[in-house]
Amino acid sequence: MQEFGIDIQCQDDRTLNDTLLPVVTKLTDVRIVNNELKTMLYEPRKEYFMMVALVIGNIPLLYMLNKSWYSTLMDTIPGKIVLALSGMVILVTAMMMKYTRPIEYKR
Repeated sequence: MQEFGIDIQCQDDRTLNDTLLPVVTKLTDVRIVNNELKTMLYEPRKEYFMMVALVIGNIPLLYMLNKSWYSTLMDTIPGKIVLALSGMVILVTAMMMKYTRPIEYKR
């Protein structure tokens, strides 16, 4: 906590300027690592959202391509089970998104 107030102390005491550079370097390194982690974690999230869009988008596509398959999916028990399982998998995996966030450094 004292590291973040060192820049204010350096304004009053010029002898502390030597301690300011390592603190600034450390904070810069933290920012660079955090940005790299955001970039690395963005790709799996993008792929996840594309897969969810494909799963959900197949239902209206199935209606347009083959109405008998669509009615089988919507009106039969096995079709409803498939829809329920797909929905549950999407919900459970969406809750897991909180584990793919980059590390946030607290001050």
